[in-house]
Amino acid sequence: MDSSDYKELFTDEFNSHFKKAAKHYRHSFENDFGVLLKVIQAKKELSPQTEQINGLGKDIILPVYKIRMQIKEAQQKNGRVVFLLDHKNKTLVFLDVYLKVHQANHDVNVIKNGCYGYFKEITKSTEKNLNI
Repeated sequence: MDSSDYKELFTDEFNSHFKKAAKHYRHSFENDFGVLLKVIQAKKELSPQTEQINGLGKDIILPVYKIRMQIKEAQQKNGRVVFLLDHKNKTLVFLDVYLKVHQANHDVNVIKNGCYGYFKEITKSTEKNLNI
């Protein structure tokens, strides 16, 4: 995946969870996410720390991944960033971010809602381009 020319979109849920986590780890969290973002953008393929999330249902037609994010300030603790990868539209959609100390695993409803919102925007954009 060469994502250096990919658009980045952030769902409202992602932004809300990001702000909460950034308050909790105010000295390093934003920088730690910036480092992770550069890694995602620079890689030509997904990192070994990236895991595809399955079991989201047949409506979620694009791959959704979660990747471990090291939080320097948290020492042995880390977080997860969940994102959708749309190669066709060259878009990374960041769906959720969570801290392992507060949440053991990803929230399927948050992921689905973010995906549906993105699919809705893509459909609108396609219809607009086709003058439907």
